[in-house]
Amino acid sequence: MKFTNTLVSVALIAASFCAHAGTVNEVVNGGFETGDFSGWAVSANATSVAKGIPFTESGFYGARLGNVGSLGTIAQTINTTGQATYTLSYWFSSDGGRPNYFDVLWNGVQIVGSEVSNAPAFGYTNYKFTVAGTGLDTLTFQERNDPSYQGLDTVSLINVPEPGSLALVGLGIAALGLSRRRSK
Repeated sequence: MKFTNTLVSVALIAASFCAHAGTVNEVVNGGFETGDFSGWAVSANATSVAKGIPFTESGFYGARLGNVGSLGTIAQTINTTGQATYTLSYWFSSDGGRPNYFDVLWNGVQIVGSEVSNAPAFGYTNYKFTVAGTGLDTLTFQERNDPSYQGLDTVSLINVPEPGSLALVGLGIAALGLSRRRSK
């Protein structure tokens, strides 16, 4: 009975170390579910929030991007934790109308692999990139689609947990086990 109580106690302590608050999306209105660009600075003259298919990946609304003749942008300045690692994720689609262009900037620098240029038509596709927080960061989407529109939806920026936290949990469990052995 004493062993069972000790085992249950150790399991509960270990579980409490593993508990976390969950993931928090640092992007305001990343799914455009307000029905407008609240939280975003918009410079495009042919950009809007649209309801329903084909402009939504999830939810009711999505961004409809189609600036004509030059690049249009939507941008958001985000408070991040300095020197923390984040996963940037978004869903993007193209109707194949040309010329078309799309890319993503983090603090004014293009994220390698984010550029889509003169793409054929494709449905919503998830893109994920790793970025570093500096404390105050700017996320910018640049786009152009002269004959039609492209879709953007479900933009998120999630802090990646430090792997060191899991090592500390393991070390704590090992210390409890060693302490238990010594007390016998």
